[in-house]
Amino acid sequence: MKEKEIVEYQTKNNDATLIFNEIRDDERTINRVAKYLENQNNLKKEQFKSVLHYVKEKKACKSRLILNYFGENTIADCGSCSYCITKKVKKEEDNGLSYEILTLLKSEDLNSREIQFKTKKTTDEIIFALQQLLEVNKIAIKSNNKYTLLL
Repeated sequence: MKEKEIVEYQTKNNDATLIFNEIRDDERTINRVAKYLENQNNLKKEQFKSVLHYVKEKKACKSRLILNYFGENTIADCGSCSYCITKKVKKEEDNGLSYEILTLLKSEDLNSREIQFKTKKTTDEIIFALQQLLEVNKIAIKSNNKYTLLL
């Protein structure tokens, strides 16, 4: 056993001493903590499922989801999360603003502040429209943080 580095043998006062190089697990040790390990594992699985639900949920206010997770129930939407912002902005306005941004980018590359200055729209409207255009691959962001048209 010494050759396999499982135990180390030292003689001392004619008494034999065994020193285990690895922690000894037997049925008594495992059975004592098995319930707690199983509960901890189940808790982690449930937490992971909650995170996936939060990420995949597209039809509920993100703030409400978080509050519900922590046991606080609310009926009102927050008005500032990604879900609430998409609810606020109307599709017709998006199309008009998107078209306006695309028209501006035909002549030159612009950053978001320059686009906001030229269109006279709010920051939230500009950001939302830019995100939509990025998602459908109509525009791209350059390394200098300017938006450009994709052909």
